[in-house]
Amino acid sequence: MNWTPSQRKEVITSELIGGLMRREFSVRYQPQINTHSEALIGVEALCRWTHPILGVISPAQFIPIAEQAGLIPFIGEWILDAACKQLMLWKHRHGVQLALGINVSAYQLRDAQFLSVIQRTLESTGFPADYLHLELTEGAHVHDDMVEQLRAIRIAGVGISMDDFGTGYSSLSLLSRLPVTTVKIAREMINGKDVSERAEIIFAAIVSLAGQLNINVIAEGVETSKQLEFVKNGGCSVVQGYYFNPPLSAGEFERAYFMGRA
Repeated sequence: MNWTPSQRKEVITSELIGGLMRREFSVRYQPQINTHSEALIGVEALCRWTHPILGVISPAQFIPIAEQAGLIPFIGEWILDAACKQLMLWKHRHGVQLALGINVSAYQLRDAQFLSVIQRTLESTGFPADYLHLELTEGAHVHDDMVEQLRAIRIAGVGISMDDFGTGYSSLSLLSRLPVTTVKIAREMINGKDVSERAEIIFAAIVSLAGQLNINVIAEGVETSKQLEFVKNGGCSVVQGYYFNPPLSAGEFERAYFMGRA
């Protein structure tokens, strides 16, 4: 059926709770790779919703609606629990502890119970706090109460990642305000058709600045060997992107990275 944008939004709004109850949501895992050894070191967990009629619904469509409906805490807790359990399963099965990156919204950071949810999930799954990284988009409007929440989360041992770094005007000020442990350099920084010398200097400067601040760096959106070489030359040691793999289901991920190791 050909839905208009307004009709699609109405259906998404009405179907969100049912989709959660019918277990239509799933988690996809995109690998994070060391650029020198090409060893798998972590994953970013991404939420996906496959509706029986609408098909795959983009997070860009359902996340804002879930926020308006007050459902983000339920979806966020479910993703965190599912991803932690999956990575612990892989650890026990294959002997590898991977880092885990999970996106969080400003709505979650304003929730006074959010830290308790994280701690409860880590305790119940056994996932180590220092391997968990909460990813906050650079464009998020960070208020003082959210800063305090992020500081409390960091004190609890959980990492804080700044996603899409370099796309806005607030990058450097956020590094000074927030307890950031990782910056994820946006794909826009590396995916131009002709990467200029100026772009190379800016990229290397970001990596250097992060190093001086004891902040880790991940380059996002690496899709070609040329882009991989670019980030290597810029001093970035961790990447994710379609050059290695798109987000995969748990089964696809296990076959791609662990088959034959058990």
